[in-house]
Amino acid sequence: MMSKDYIGVYGSFLLLKDDDINGIYFIEVLNTRITHVVPIYSYFFFKKVVEVKVPGIEINFLHYPFPLTAELKQQSDQTSNSLVILFVAIAFSLIPANFVTIIVKEKLNNSKHLMRVSGISIAAYWIVNFIFELVKYYFTCGVCLLLLWAFGFYKDYLYILYLIYGPSMISMTYILSFLFDSESGAQNGIILLNFLLGALGATVIMSIRGLENMKGAAKFLQYILSLLPSFCFDFGYSLLLNKIKIYIVEYPNDWFKFNDNILLKKFNLLLSSIIFLTVEFFVYTIILAIIEFFSYHSGKVDDYKLNTEINDSQVIKEIEMANSKSEIIGVTDENGVSNKKRICIKNKKS
Repeated sequence: MMSKDYIGVYGSFLLLKDDDINGIYFIEVLNTRITHVVPIYSYFFFKKVVEVKVPGIEINFLHYPFPLTAELKQQSDQTSNSLVILFVAIAFSLIPANFVTIIVKEKLNNSKHLMRVSGISIAAYWIVNFIFELVKYYFTCGVCLLLLWAFGFYKDYLYILYLIYGPSMISMTYILSFLFDSESGAQNGIILLNFLLGALGATVIMSIRGLENMKGAAKFLQYILSLLPSFCFDFGYSLLLNKIKIYIVEYPNDWFKFNDNILLKKFNLLLSSIIFLTVEFFVYTIILAIIEFFSYHSGKVDDYKLNTEINDSQVIKEIEMANSKSEIIGVTDENGVSNKKRICIKNKKS
């Protein structure tokens, strides 16, 4: 029976003698699961054969693979870059999902309303949350950038995307929090939105932008999806990793003259992502302020009067006293001690 596991077995050989030609046939059977088994096993076999015939001879063996061609190297780099972009996009999609759960939770358990009633202004509420989330973002994503640098995937100008992506992403996440009524729904929705339109959208746009007949449509979709901060970041990072490819597609005649500075000089390159991220921060912040303004000022009611549509006479009496104007006057008792007393003056009905 042949063993199912060939680990550690390089191969075997068979020597056959041919009397007609007065020679020997050499048959070699190799285990192809082992890397470079052909030269290694053949070397040791022939070395033993020669050492038997010529004692004391020294045989050296040098083996190295052929270098990759330019085409294979480019394919390998593109595959590695695509995987890195995908993993980075997934990591950056999970960050806003953590932000939105806190906001939705405070809305559902009325913590936000209690803070509002306690005297905290709505501006202070959002500013404190924004600063706290921004610190978390810069720390977490800073670690991601250090990992990219350690493994050789950090590119110039990535720090610009890192700095401006956080504020715009947080502002947009705050606006989207008004659309959800559950923490799990908000978390899943934000993750899917940022991953599908951010990560996959950037990959698809980068792919079809290289097609001559789809270049115009790709740019149009790029500007539409750029309304999403996660797409701007992922697409900008993809441009940094595949800039040579984009140079060749956009400028086929003089792409070899370009350097990294061209990324910030052409709007259809990295500059568009930077501008979109910067503008989105201010626009989404203004939208958030408008939403909160109408939330707290629309449907205003007279809260100084209570509802009187109650049948209980004692409750009605208390409500009438609460709805009456009160005045504090000074009163002197029998012992000549001055005290303050509140008297109620009922409102006259017109």
